[in-house]
Amino acid sequence: MGILALSALVVAGTGFILFSRSFTSLRVNQKKVQQDLTLMEKEVRTFLTDPVSLHKDDLEVLSYNVKALNRKSRKGKRRSGIVTSIFEEPLVGYSFLRYNAKNALMVAVTKERVFYYWLQEKGVTVVIDDQVVGTYHPKSGILTAQRSGKEIAQLDKTISDRIPVLVQGEERASMKRFKASDLLQRTFDYASSHLTKEQEALLLTMVLFEVIQREIS
Repeated sequence: MGILALSALVVAGTGFILFSRSFTSLRVNQKKVQQDLTLMEKEVRTFLTDPVSLHKDDLEVLSYNVKALNRKSRKGKRRSGIVTSIFEEPLVGYSFLRYNAKNALMVAVTKERVFYYWLQEKGVTVVIDDQVVGTYHPKSGILTAQRSGKEIAQLDKTISDRIPVLVQGEERASMKRFKASDLLQRTFDYASSHLTKEQEALLLTMVLFEVIQREIS
C-alpha cells in the first residue's frame, strides 16, 4: 500500500499549496509560503552536501545528536542544523522558520526524501516529497490521514521506558527515551528490516519531527 493509498490525497505538482491555503490567518500569501519553503530546502542543501543514506537497513544508526548550525533572531525565529548518526555522520539537514507563536514551517532533508511540516495549534501538517500525507499530533503521537482523518501511524508515548512506533496498527520499530547524558544516543531500540518504502517514510515522518523539535524547543 502506497502513501497515496494511505492518505487518500496527493497534491499535483507540489505539496506547498496545502500549506499556503491554510495560512489564511496570516498576512502570508501562497507565493510567499512556497518561496520560503523553497529557500529553506535550498539552504539545507548548501550544508548537507554528502549525507549518509537513511533507509530501513540503516535506521538503527540514527542518533539524537543534533548539531545546530544557525540560530537567527533573538526569539529563535530561524533555526537550521544537522542530525547525525551514532558515528557523527550527517543523515538529516533541517531548516525551521517561525512566523508567529502559532505558525511555523520546517523542512527536513535526507539523501532519499524531503519532509515538509507546517506547525500549528491543531497539529502538524505533513508533506513527504510532493505527497500530502496528513496531520501529526505531537501530544498523542498519532498521524492521521489527510482526507479520512483515520490513524495511519503512531508513536505510543504512554510507555515509560520506550516509545513503540506503530504503522498501520503494527509495531514496526521502537524509539529510546532521550537521555541528556548520552550525546550520541541511538534513536531506535530496533527497527524492522521488512518495512515497505511507504511504511519507512511514515515512520521517519514522525521520528525526525520529534528528534528535531527536541533541539528547537
